[in-house]
Amino acid sequence: RCRAVFPRDALTTEILRKWPITAFDVGNPMMDGLDPSFSTSRFDYDSFEQQEIVRPLVVTLLPGSRAGEAYDNWEVMMIAVSALIESFREREMVFLGAIAPGLDGNIFTQTLKIQGWQKWDQSPVKLADANALIFKQKNAYLMLTQQAYNDCLHVGDLAIAMAGTAKEQFIGLGKPAIAIPGKGPQYNPAFAEAQSRLLGSSLILVNQPAKVAQVIQSLLQNPDLLHEISENGVKRMGLPGAAKRIAECLQERLT
Repeated sequence: RCRAVFPRDALTTEILRKWPITAFDVGNPMMDGLDPSFSTSRFDYDSFEQQEIVRPLVVTLLPGSRAGEAYDNWEVMMIAVSALIESFREREMVFLGAIAPGLDGNIFTQTLKIQGWQKWDQSPVKLADANALIFKQKNAYLMLTQQAYNDCLHVGDLAIAMAGTAKEQFIGLGKPAIAIPGKGPQYNPAFAEAQSRLLGSSLILVNQPAKVAQVIQSLLQNPDLLHEISENGVKRMGLPGAAKRIAECLQERLT
């Protein structure tokens, strides 16, 4: 009896249309409102010790937004970060910690200090957050922000993610995400497996955080797969503007 059904992705729409279901593929509102604060590169090369260097690899960190679970996820993700730093000794790295505004930033900072990160003054990437905290360790920088979520999504080359919605938005921008199933309650192995079926090749699951470095090394050596992931992310999540298109479709169908 539904006058209109709005699935979140094109594949589901195609399947529903095999029955007499009035399904419309107009995109996913989850991809709305993600515009960055910039239109050009945000790398401030003056902040690096060497001027003539290869562009740093930027990894967005998405620990989730639920208090308790997000703090535990952060501890796990820091193991992956440490392994990455060891694996990419010859390349500068920038980690962008996109922390939900409702979480206690001091808890994330404390973990970094325990693991040897030192406060730093110069920002390797310009984010729309004057209060972002900057840390440095070996060849890597880490920025913590609770105000520049969109920028973190757009600047990152790939993500280490233990979040739900945030990971899907990152993938919808055509980028790969590596996920480590946590203990939950939200991001647990069952949730991660279901999400991987939804997102296809764009989401790579690893069972141990130390294995993230190996996965990223492999990804960077496979441009064909990165191209496939870029196309797959847009296909799975749709283009921005879905809320407006849904509203217009409803007006057309119901008036």
